[in-house]
Amino acid sequence: MIRIALLGAGWASRTIWLPLLCDSQSCEVVAVADPDGSARHAVTSSYPKIPVVETMEDVLKARPDLVLIATPNCFHVPQAEALLRAGVSVLIEKPACFTMEEAQNLVKLAQAHGAGLWVSSASKERQDVTKMRNITASGDIGPIRCVDVSWIRRAGIPRAGSWFTRNTDAIGGVGGDLGWHMLDVALSFTDFSMIQTGISLLACDPPSKSECDAAWLGGQTADKPSTGDLIVDVETQAFAAFKTDHGSLLRLSVAWDSHEVEDKTCVTINGRDGCLKLETTFGFSTSSTSSPRLTLLKKGKAEDIALTDTPKIQPYQTYLQQVLQEFGQSTPQSYQSLFSVVSGIEKLYTPDIGIQTFSTPKFS
Repeated sequence: MIRIALLGAGWASRTIWLPLLCDSQSCEVVAVADPDGSARHAVTSSYPKIPVVETMEDVLKARPDLVLIATPNCFHVPQAEALLRAGVSVLIEKPACFTMEEAQNLVKLAQAHGAGLWVSSASKERQDVTKMRNITASGDIGPIRCVDVSWIRRAGIPRAGSWFTRNTDAIGGVGGDLGWHMLDVALSFTDFSMIQTGISLLACDPPSKSECDAAWLGGQTADKPSTGDLIVDVETQAFAAFKTDHGSLLRLSVAWDSHEVEDKTCVTINGRDGCLKLETTFGFSTSSTSSPRLTLLKKGKAEDIALTDTPKIQPYQTYLQQVLQEFGQSTPQSYQSLFSVVSGIEKLYTPDIGIQTFSTPKFS
């Protein structure tokens, strides 16, 4: 039985990870830590038998084998480094980090201390994405020329003033959030090639107060700010084009707010001999597209490919099962997917050619 602890008791921990972990026959949750009293109370109310503590030091006293890090982005790297040095394996919520130097250092620490290192990677485990990957791998559309991915929310900026929208806590905005998901998906079609060059535009246009109130699963809102200005000083929209060492082009468009009437996710793989196009909605949106569609296009003819209706939590369940199966195996871990995605994240925020259009709205 794998002993698992969670750092962070926010929305993701309470509505995704804790239900999945408590349902698993392969692990037990030995502690959940959060410095915020209301978050700890929310966990205790739903899971009264799980020990709830305040700090990472308290978590280590529970002797976990694996710690899931679901804290604000600014803590991901230092907390992971401290745990790895203690010989404790980690599963980090995205974004794991923002630079290749950070990624390489995390891997070195994991290898030096005999610990496991995983990064939450659920979107590429979706059944529709897996189906696209299988078709692409079969050679049916020929060599890939360009992968075009987008995740555009109608109005989904996390609550203004929460850690999501503060640069000091989040480091990045929608790029590190939806952008990480979409880079992970896109690069999975190219065997996790490395990004070589990038052009990007990061924007934060003044949203209305009502747009800074994203709701996802069950109408729950993102973690609320406690005090201070309700500020948004991270990008709410990000657009980029990347060249990969696979010889293909990757185009990325992600936005927390837009002029769309519903939340949309699109994945298009342009090959020499055909094109695959997925139109759906990722995540836990309550404003999803009503008719998901996967289409194979060849020589002017379109073939609809059947999709299976699956629970929104399924990709997370699939990925967690993979992590638990890999835990403790003697086979060396492959970190190529981490390096690949971080190469894109780094080029998104420090591109070869970059444009930024920022305002910093505040609400009382």
